[in-house]
Amino acid sequence: DYKPLYGDLFPEYIRDYDFWGYTDISDVIYGNLRKFLVEKDLAQFEKINFLGHFTLFKNDRELNQRYSLPLDEGGSITEILKSTDNYAFDEFRKGSIHKIYIDNGFPFKRLDEMVADISPLRFAFQLSKFDDNYNQYYESFTKKIFSFKEGELLEWQLLTNSNVTYKEVGYVHFQKRKLKSKINLNQNSFLMTPYGFTDYQHIDVSVIKNNAPRKIYLPFFKLKWRALLKKLKK
Repeated sequence: DYKPLYGDLFPEYIRDYDFWGYTDISDVIYGNLRKFLVEKDLAQFEKINFLGHFTLFKNDRELNQRYSLPLDEGGSITEILKSTDNYAFDEFRKGSIHKIYIDNGFPFKRLDEMVADISPLRFAFQLSKFDDNYNQYYESFTKKIFSFKEGELLEWQLLTNSNVTYKEVGYVHFQKRKLKSKINLNQNSFLMTPYGFTDYQHIDVSVIKNNAPRKIYLPFFKLKWRALLKKLKK
């Protein structure tokens, strides 16, 4: 809930920058963000994206204080910060920084193609997405892995038994997922599969098939159980 306040709380850290933002730390792998953050968009829009694992703001004193504007249904950031509950003010819902931008017509842009947001509810890499009305959904299942090679982050998927396709993404988000690592910390090329981080190799049909099974995922049931207990407690 504090994330959208950072630009106003810590001006000394961002004084020399045109933009500032927030991101996750331990569950994100970045590729070449500049392939997606182009100059035209940075000049035209004041806010890029709307989720807590990556949001960018133009660095301007007035913009950095927009968190204090009235919220829908009469709420305020003061009420949110006084509460012990998590309001996800940094993302999108009623009473959030993104809703402030929508309600006031401030210019923003979604770069959905930049992020591969992996669902924590499945063993295989199945992406979580949002439609134009911000309703969350999950993409159709395909066998999928990712590669990182010298700064380039690629999403590979098997569309048929013999048709391998790939595309570049800006970053991948491994939400609530613990991955084992078989690589050392200074490697600049590696693969990311549901089994963990492994050495880079040429990617073909067999590599994707062997590393992207569709199977029961026990953490799914743990997450659902915790969510139910939390709901009952409230």
